[in-house]
Amino acid sequence: MQQEKIQVEIWSDIACPFCYIGKTNFEKALAAFPQQEAVEVVWKSFQLTPDIKTDPSISLYESLAASKGMSVEHARGMTTHVNQVAKDAGLTFHFDKVVVANTRNAHRLLHEACEHGVQNQLKQELLKAYFTEGKNIDHAETLQELATIAGVPP
Repeated sequence: MQQEKIQVEIWSDIACPFCYIGKTNFEKALAAFPQQEAVEVVWKSFQLTPDIKTDPSISLYESLAASKGMSVEHARGMTTHVNQVAKDAGLTFHFDKVVVANTRNAHRLLHEACEHGVQNQLKQELLKAYFTEGKNIDHAETLQELATIAGVPP
């Protein structure tokens, strides 16, 4: 008997730390699900800050402070809790390395990756590149490198 497919659509942004944490926790839960092979995850685009300009010259803390009307110190303090939640999920975030970037091109690439069946792999590479490795996810060469790693054809 053919098992019925279950499609899970997840709306998220690459520049959202809780989206990365949520993806990690979701995948842990899915691994324990007896019918996990029937589950198809589709990543949908939701830009938290669609008007943000890619600017490697400013820190994430400076960007947060400016957009939220707070001090850089307060913005830095906000990440303490997020770092702990990430650590509890088994992730390591390096907010000091984050390159402030518009995520539109990365989302476009994710939709292309979906056409090739490697969307989840690319989503993982993008999140890791942004939060852990400090890569500019709006840079064409970086996107090409991550797409190649994930298995998106040139």
